[in-house]
Amino acid sequence: MGGRHGKRAKQQQPQGAKTGAATSAARTAVDLEALARRVESALMRGEADEGCRLLSQVQPSQGDLAFHAMAARVCSLQGYQRWDKPARATGSVERALEWTPDSAGLRRLHAALLRRSGSLRRAAAEMAQASLLNPGDPCIAYEALLTRLAAGDRSTDLSDLASRTDGPEAHRAAALLAALDGNLASAERSSANLGSPMDGLIHGVLLLAQGKAAAALPSIEKAATAEQLPRTLRAYASFYLGIAHMGLHQLAPAAASLERARDLGMPDPPLQPQLIWVYRQLAIEAVLDGDLSEAADWYGKLAEMRGPEAGEARDNTAYALGLLGQERARRGDYDGGASIWERALAITPGDTLLRQNLAVALERAGRADEAIPHWHELVRQLPRAVGPRRPGEGVSSQEDDLQRHVRAVAHRHLADLYLEEDEVGRAIDQLEKALRAVPDDLDNRRTLASLLMDEGQARKAVIHLQQLVASAPDSVQDRLEFGVALQTSGDEQGALEQMEGALALQPDNPVARQTLGMALAERATRSPKAVTALEDAQRAVGLLPPKYVGLGLIALGAAQLARGDRKEAQKSFKQAIKGAPLKAVAATRVGEAYWLAGERDAAVAAWKDAMKRAKRLPSAYADLARMWAMAGDADRCRESLEKLMERPELWLWSLEAVEGISRSRTLQPLLREVLRGMVGAAKRSSDLVLLTRMLVSAGDARTASSLLSQAAIDAVEEGDEFLLTAALELDNRYRLLDRKSSRIVADYLDARFGYEDTMAI
Repeated sequence: MGGRHGKRAKQQQPQGAKTGAATSAARTAVDLEALARRVESALMRGEADEGCRLLSQVQPSQGDLAFHAMAARVCSLQGYQRWDKPARATGSVERALEWTPDSAGLRRLHAALLRRSGSLRRAAAEMAQASLLNPGDPCIAYEALLTRLAAGDRSTDLSDLASRTDGPEAHRAAALLAALDGNLASAERSSANLGSPMDGLIHGVLLLAQGKAAAALPSIEKAATAEQLPRTLRAYASFYLGIAHMGLHQLAPAAASLERARDLGMPDPPLQPQLIWVYRQLAIEAVLDGDLSEAADWYGKLAEMRGPEAGEARDNTAYALGLLGQERARRGDYDGGASIWERALAITPGDTLLRQNLAVALERAGRADEAIPHWHELVRQLPRAVGPRRPGEGVSSQEDDLQRHVRAVAHRHLADLYLEEDEVGRAIDQLEKALRAVPDDLDNRRTLASLLMDEGQARKAVIHLQQLVASAPDSVQDRLEFGVALQTSGDEQGALEQMEGALALQPDNPVARQTLGMALAERATRSPKAVTALEDAQRAVGLLPPKYVGLGLIALGAAQLARGDRKEAQKSFKQAIKGAPLKAVAATRVGEAYWLAGERDAAVAAWKDAMKRAKRLPSAYADLARMWAMAGDADRCRESLEKLMERPELWLWSLEAVEGISRSRTLQPLLREVLRGMVGAAKRSSDLVLLTRMLVSAGDARTASSLLSQAAIDAVEEGDEFLLTAALELDNRYRLLDRKSSRIVADYLDARFGYEDTMAI
């Protein structure tokens, strides 16, 4: 067993084991030769990383000088390929130096990489070694000088290094040493005759350091535009060009040069303070010149800078834009002012004054829809917790008052904008909020009361009008408005007291006389048997102007009739009709007075007279239709409504008449009879739609449904889309179309405005 194992072990020994160390050395030489071929192959393919990987198998001490040179070449190539990554490139070059430590070129390359990575002292030591290896190379001597100067070395042997340079480098070295010694004039002379852009930059900077900005400008400008210079050098050239312009107080060119330096990658620490100073000076000069737009632009650039100046610059930008916006607005350019204020508000969105100015400008520019959100935002931004200021309180309370007034102004503007959009309810809401902010604003309270009256909310209006009268008891207009509101609310006595008070303040005021006269005439006409009726009517006749004196005469006639003085009443009625500008209306009112007095025949006679006179005033048929319905005369009621229907411009009058009659349940049966009798006489399909609306008001939904269904079918057959739209609006509101007409309309709409059924695809 053991013999077999021993035999196998013997068979597995390499053949060279019998030759000893000499055979091992031969094998190593053969391996290095093969490795060299593989490395050369990798070099030919440009694969420096692969070549370095292969070389990692041997130590630098192995192989001959040719192998060392090849290995150094591979590692150097890898270093150049990694040039954009200095740390990795340095590692590759250091590996190359392990193979050829006495290469002055590699030492120089290594020093350049160390200088790039900021290791100036190591770089200086490496350049010193390169100088020892090749003391006669002027380029190495010049770079050694630069490296030692960059490392802060000011030894006396630097002049020896400078003396070993040659050509342009000798002049540059002399210039640098002279500059370091403080001899700027000598340094400038040494660099004056050099023609490259780099030398021009050095020469210009030396001139600039001597305060000769004008002389320095051409040289530095040439270097700043030299495309052959590296980007970093062009950045510094632009920086010094900006400094030169600053020295000559050429601020705009200075800003342009400094900005170009920033774009080329100039570091912030030396650049930013110069830019800040230039921007600030340019902004100040623009303000002094009155060019607020340019000032805002420069302040805007300053605001983009980092640091404590940015916040102040933003405020200054907004302020300059605010002034510029005011200037545009004063010229009537509200669109321009709004555009500028929008820019300012984007910088300081919490500035409520800017927002208020912007909203007003948008309103005056006719852009109300854009102004509304700004007023709402202004209200949101203002603090809400502001109470009334007590006497003796200080500035903070005064600020609260200002905030309340700004809030009230915002709500008032919103109210006006909503009124332009005919959104009265929202306008009322905004005015109420304005009054909560500033309760003593009489103008807002007066406007609110007027809107409430227009919307039929007289009781709410009374509250505000009462406060107006209390605040301004000598205002005739407020007292009259208060009186009308009380009258509408049913407080007749209170209304007359306010109207009497207004007349007492200004006895000759025509509005006060007319308002009181109308109220007295109305009370006498409505209650002719009252104790005060005759006196009220007589006063009304004396107060009312000629245009309305007939109403007073009718009231007087009604009071006289109630007291049995028929002859005088007839005289008053006749005088009222004779002097009335609208005789049909006056005759209708006379008939109503007779009717209320129980004299049916006289009332009918007056209304017949009004029917004749109404030919000149067709709108009078609306009141006559109500009168005939009250009298139970279906034929004349129908005639009056038909007269109104003959003229489309009077259709609203006819609807108003029907709605007035239908309010009385006792008159609804007669009204339905009248309307059904009008169906057969309808000449146009549009008449059917109008009759449908009337029948709905009269409570006859069945007949209304039949009429509207027929009108819809007629509209489809005639292709009358206007009529069809009117019919559909009524159907949407009251659901009147029957199944047949609904199907016909639906088929028509599908054919006319249909679309493909994409769901089936």
